[in-house]
Amino acid sequence: MEDIFNDRLARYSFMYRSRNSNKEKTRFLKAIVTDISQVRKDISVIEYSNQKKYSARNVYIGNIEKADQIVCTYYDTPPAYLGDYVLFDQKKQEKQTTKAVLGTSLIWFFLGILGTILYMKLVSAPFVLFSVQTVCLALIYGGYFIILSKLSKGAWNRKNLIRNTSSVLCLLQMLTENQNKKKVAYAFIDEGCYGRRGLDVLISSVKKNAKVYYLDSIGADATLNVMGQQFKEEFTDSKKIRYVSPIDQINYLFCADMNQNKEFYLDKSKLNKKNINYDHLTQAIELLNQSIKGD
Repeated sequence: MEDIFNDRLARYSFMYRSRNSNKEKTRFLKAIVTDISQVRKDISVIEYSNQKKYSARNVYIGNIEKADQIVCTYYDTPPAYLGDYVLFDQKKQEKQTTKAVLGTSLIWFFLGILGTILYMKLVSAPFVLFSVQTVCLALIYGGYFIILSKLSKGAWNRKNLIRNTSSVLCLLQMLTENQNKKKVAYAFIDEGCYGRRGLDVLISSVKKNAKVYYLDSIGADATLNVMGQQFKEEFTDSKKIRYVSPIDQINYLFCADMNQNKEFYLDKSKLNKKNINYDHLTQAIELLNQSIKGD
């Protein structure tokens, strides 16, 4: 089992570490469906937003509509943003992302202007339409505007092991260990970095009294928190886990610190770490196994 986990860790933290574009997500989904099919055959991929160049997809393992409990996490990775990752505050995340987009785009824009001014001052030869110099210049400007276009849409963040590859690995580990519990279903949801859209699609498919558990940044080197009606405060105290009063019907497991404003957050130093806190993965699975009553 340890060899399987280490193999997954190597692949999902390097080969599939970025899951932003449609192409990157498709590559990831093919890999994860292949891994899951080694232990479960009841896999379905659901498209819920099909556009010309993009389609959002959730991956379900088990019978989502009839399952008593569903454990899920998001698999997409965030764009670059300024500041800390503040959990449960999508508006603040959007502002931080917008600032990063504007900042990098403006820097690149002014670098282009500076480069053009330097070229005009240093190159005194007359402009010739068909020449090696003109071709090179066209290639440089073409590359410049391609990069500027990508930056204006949001630069991709490559350091995604903590958020949220660690939770993906935790969920894979749990469904591998509990492959015979058919009343428990699992879901890898899309667009988790951009709000609740993928989660809401999942919720719309489950039965009314189903219990949903949601993982986020479970491998971070910060306090392990549980929030939800299915967790008992007495048990979490004995395990040095922070119990948080529920905010809705979802049961959350996440690693984060708490600031003076009672906000849960992870700073960049913890988000960018190259190692997972394995104890938190183990504790999360133990907590879930204790809370879930699948057969």
